[in-house]
Order: sequence, then C-alpha cells, then structure tokens
Amino acid sequence: ALLKGFLVTSLLAAAAAEEGYATSPWDATFTMDLDGKPGGTQENFTVRIHPEWAPEGAKRFQDIVSSGILNDARFFRVVPGFMAQFGIPGKPEVAASWQSKNIPDDPVKQSNTR
Repeated sequence: ALLKGFLVTSLLAAAAAEEGYATSPWDATFTMDLDGKPGGTQENFTVRIHPEWAPEGAKRFQDIVSSGILNDARFFRVVPGFMAQFGIPGKPEVAASWQSKNIPDDPVKQSNTR
C-alpha cells in the first residue's frame, strides 16, 4: 500500500502549547492506495497521538506529519492481525536527512495491549 496523503484533523487546535507542540491527544488521518497505483482503491486510517504517553515520540511524529515527508511512503512490514509499520519517507534523500535526527527515549507510561 502507498500513503498518498494525510489530513491532520485536530493538530492545529491542540498545538497551542510551548514550541508549537500539541500537549493533548490529536489525530492524523492518512489516505492510502491499496494497490499502489494512481486512481486505484483508496482507504483511510487514523492514528491517535497521545503526547502525555510519549512526549518526545509525539513531538517527532508531529514534525514528520507537519513536514509532509510521508507522502508516497510505503508500508515496509505488515504482520496480519498484529501491526503495520510505516514511516520511511518515499524519497531516499529525504529519508537520509532524517536518519541522524535521534530523539531521547520516553519513559514507558502505557502498554501496547488493546
């Protein structure tokens, strides 16, 4: 599947905090081409970000979403019934520019259980 675009549905309202980062939960809705071809079947999925659970990770995700680097990104690992991973930019030169932008680990505050 190919990510074709995204809509940040509540980020602007939530980002009134210091440094422009959201401090309350916000949603990012992504549109993807299921067959990876222009004009093919498209579906949406929404990611809810909880900055209070992982502040550094949430800031980085906000930076990534706001920059638009996920346009034309692909899912690179899918485990049916468990997870799908995405986040590597579709353009290699953009991916290379983000590779060294490390962030500190957030303390564990929540689990990944449903």
